[in-house]
Amino acid sequence: MLLLMVVAAIVAVTQLTVLGSPARSVRWSTVVQALAVGALVCGVGAAVLQWGWTRAVGALGVATVADVQRFAAWTVDPVIEEVAKVLPLLWLAWRRPRAYRQLGYVDHLLLGAALGMGFELLEAVLRFSRLGLAATHVHGGYLVSAGLGGTVTVPSLWTSGTSWLPVPAAYSELFASAGDTPQHLVWTAFAALGIAWFGRRRDALRLLGLLPTLGVALDHANYNARLELPPHADGVLSDLLAWFGDHLHLLLVPALLVAVVLDRLALARGRRERPDVLLAGERTMGLDAGRLARLVTLAPPWSTLVTWQFVLSRRAALRALAAGTPEPGLADGIAPVARALEAPGATAAWQGAGRRLLGGLDLSALRSWRLVLWALALVPAVLYLVLGAFPFTASVQRALTSTVGLWLLAAGVLAGGLLTASQLRGLWTSTRAVPQPSLHEVALRRDARFATALSSLGVAVLMLALTVVERDPNGRVAPTFHVLDALSTLLLVAGLALVLMSFVMFPPSLLFAVGAGGLLVPVLEVSSAFVLTLTTGAILAESGVLMNQANDGGGGGGRGSGGDPPPRYTDNTSRTRTYGKSVADIKGQANRWAARMRARGFDADVPPVRYGKYGWADVTVRAVKGGRELIRHFIYKGP
Repeated sequence: MLLLMVVAAIVAVTQLTVLGSPARSVRWSTVVQALAVGALVCGVGAAVLQWGWTRAVGALGVATVADVQRFAAWTVDPVIEEVAKVLPLLWLAWRRPRAYRQLGYVDHLLLGAALGMGFELLEAVLRFSRLGLAATHVHGGYLVSAGLGGTVTVPSLWTSGTSWLPVPAAYSELFASAGDTPQHLVWTAFAALGIAWFGRRRDALRLLGLLPTLGVALDHANYNARLELPPHADGVLSDLLAWFGDHLHLLLVPALLVAVVLDRLALARGRRERPDVLLAGERTMGLDAGRLARLVTLAPPWSTLVTWQFVLSRRAALRALAAGTPEPGLADGIAPVARALEAPGATAAWQGAGRRLLGGLDLSALRSWRLVLWALALVPAVLYLVLGAFPFTASVQRALTSTVGLWLLAAGVLAGGLLTASQLRGLWTSTRAVPQPSLHEVALRRDARFATALSSLGVAVLMLALTVVERDPNGRVAPTFHVLDALSTLLLVAGLALVLMSFVMFPPSLLFAVGAGGLLVPVLEVSSAFVLTLTTGAILAESGVLMNQANDGGGGGGRGSGGDPPPRYTDNTSRTRTYGKSVADIKGQANRWAARMRARGFDADVPPVRYGKYGWADVTVRAVKGGRELIRHFIYKGP
């Protein structure tokens, strides 16, 4: 069921992402990454916090742990959960203010929805990742639970793809036709909008941004109270809150459309202030997409990907400008890119650039023993949670629910945990080394990746300790009543499988991927340099490489020539340096950098890349041993 639940969650956030495309600046892959953060960071953090404080109160002897848990379920815990789900946005505003100012209202809503859906996905997986005896195929999916109150159904692939905001595990009351709604997604999306308002206002009205979080926390508390307390305890206020919660999801799309309008107005103001970021013939309101459409269709998919990344990056730069971000600003790096996109070039040049880029992928790195070990470690979890998660393959899951299966999963968690832990230092270093100013996703994705790895490793240590102590595959992870009721139903063997599956995001070697859907990461700095970064374990092709390869591949008419002045690069301290006075200087600097990387254990080569426009340099880069890559291709452009 895990696979079907994940698909439903991704489909739900994808639908909102598509609707927000006229104004968003975050890529689809970043929104999907927020799903993992919501499940593995926010969900796990909330569970640990709730478990800790309720156990502490119970230890004082004031009441039993079960009584504290029942009281907390409709008082304190909903507040903890709602705050935990938006904590990544709050942390970003506190620790990454430059990156945070690039996010618009639509970005907040999409990221909040993904964080909430990740939390909901975690609860669904904890409850229903293991098949019960009543599991069976029904119309629209698989029935995983049934009782006097209602049924729970995991949607099929077709149902998820043809439904609006599908739920990973939908609850339906008996004799009722209405389906369930992703409540956590809705709650966190509105709370994130409130944070956006609070972060952008500088007057007393900013306090209104706290109301959405307060409102959804009350709705959450009231929802839990109506489940925990006897029916006669409901009052008029509870009924009003219940009615509000039942209809809140109907306001999600109108709220998204309003956010699109607000962001578009802010972008129009930024376009008027910085007309140099516009393409020739573009209007400040940005309603005429003819020029962009021509670039998109020039040589798909390469020109399509690069143009779309340029659009998203420009939106982020203009929002930072509107938010009063101090100089140097990201918009200074966008303007040269706009000029480069308009440089004359034949369609064949773009297509040639794509072929050269694909030809530069070295698949020999996939033979790394670390990657083989990582893949073998994942096999028991894949068998338990994916292949054996259907009624007709339940025998596979039951076979792994044995002592042998338990220790196979434990060995996989140990191997996967060690391989992931080996990447922590590199993740931490790359997180701290984010240059400023840079695109918001540079910091956001690195921070998310590090936090997800750290949380997964923490849970892995806990699960391994429980395995050594309990040694019972069918033992409960939380044998007593727990704040997250879903956790009290989780068996030890399923818990190990879930932890092991989280390591799928941390392959210890290089998985090469060049494709659509947000795999190409544009990292624009004020220097107008493009930095190649690692995301989800893949070497990602940079849009700047494509543009420069296209300009170098023929087509003529480029603005650069041998008589152009040397390119200038503005670093973080606003000092100006001049590079590229000669090919030998650039090549020597690249070779010295590559030598230092070899000394640190780089074990694979990527063929040289040829740069045009301002001279050329064959830059040899190395793939990082242990599954990390820190590659920086600086493409220098004149002012």
